[in-house]
Amino acid sequence: MRWNTPAEGTDSLKNYLESISDRKVNVTRLVIGKYGEVQYTIQFVFNPGQTPPGSGDVSLLVVEQQPATDGVTYAPDVYESVKGSDGIAGYFTVDLNSPFGPRNVSFNETADRLKRKLEEFTTIGEVAVHRFEYPDPAAGGWGDVKISTGTVGGYEWRIYFIKNTGSSDGFSFPPGSGNINPLAVSYELGKTIFGSKVRATSVTYVDGSNPIDGSFFVTYNGSESCTIRYDQQPLAAKYLLESLDTIGEVSVDGKYRFMERIDGLVVRSSRDSNLLTVEYDSYDAVNPPDVRQKIAPGDLIRVGGSDASDINSQVSIDGAEVLMQGIVAPESPIVDMDASVYSTLLPDEIVRIGADDYLVKKTGIEVQVVSIDCATRTGACGGFYLTLDHD
Repeated sequence: MRWNTPAEGTDSLKNYLESISDRKVNVTRLVIGKYGEVQYTIQFVFNPGQTPPGSGDVSLLVVEQQPATDGVTYAPDVYESVKGSDGIAGYFTVDLNSPFGPRNVSFNETADRLKRKLEEFTTIGEVAVHRFEYPDPAAGGWGDVKISTGTVGGYEWRIYFIKNTGSSDGFSFPPGSGNINPLAVSYELGKTIFGSKVRATSVTYVDGSNPIDGSFFVTYNGSESCTIRYDQQPLAAKYLLESLDTIGEVSVDGKYRFMERIDGLVVRSSRDSNLLTVEYDSYDAVNPPDVRQKIAPGDLIRVGGSDASDINSQVSIDGAEVLMQGIVAPESPIVDMDASVYSTLLPDEIVRIGADDYLVKKTGIEVQVVSIDCATRTGACGGFYLTLDHD
């Protein structure tokens, strides 16, 4: 190579170094004297087998120079200005008050494998785990780019506790609630985990909400009921209420309330389809939004209606939106409403009239059926089209 070979670009020192190994480098050139004195600074930004790949201590380059025009060989100086850091290796342990002890976690554990290990704990329900390059894919020794000395880099696992243990059939209520204690992380530097100034820590980004638990009582006209649990069955609640001197016979029904809006996403549906399409109102290239970070398989959700922020919704019940006033008659299944709302209702939807819910069987929208009958299985059939003339 020429004594003043370009640092980068075509026929450069960078291209040559990357052609003789799998490493990637960042090269700068400084011309010190016009009579043949040049200094190259080479930073190794990708070293195979290292985590992050920007770490790793590389041996000094072996540089040989041919005799100059005067026949003298001027040996170049090669020295290490900044020693490369040791890459991460080994393992650490995590625990959450498990009676069976902690679990070993490799320094580069995959998200799926860590999820399985965490869910083996009897103190953890279901989690969603995502692994990221820390601090981001273009820093901390990642992305094959030059970084400043002392920059921290490694892996980050974000753990979403989406179904937590509790006192309601083994889980909290709702199952996604619960403020989980931080995971206990332990290791022995130089024995179980290795690397320059390596450490493993547990950090809480968002605290969980408190689950619902306990009981309440009802007072009516001076009479007070016995305690009623938050999840009391309707029949038991009926007997407790009827035990009051001031209350006669009552009917009690119970249902789940879904009033907490799941921020950041909406769902869309198509008619006659049992699938929902999830869409997000924001995007993060590093941590893309994922509905599986918010709900677990088996969770019940409500689609449509209002949340607690809508003053016009029936917040105290289930967030139903007010449709309009209608005319009803005793023992009649027909509700007389303005025709303008017919198109907003569909059969099999639920409407509330008074304090009771009813299933919509028909909406008054005309339904026509076109039936095709072929005389024989092999005969010519079809080939028609429909037209609709509407005044």
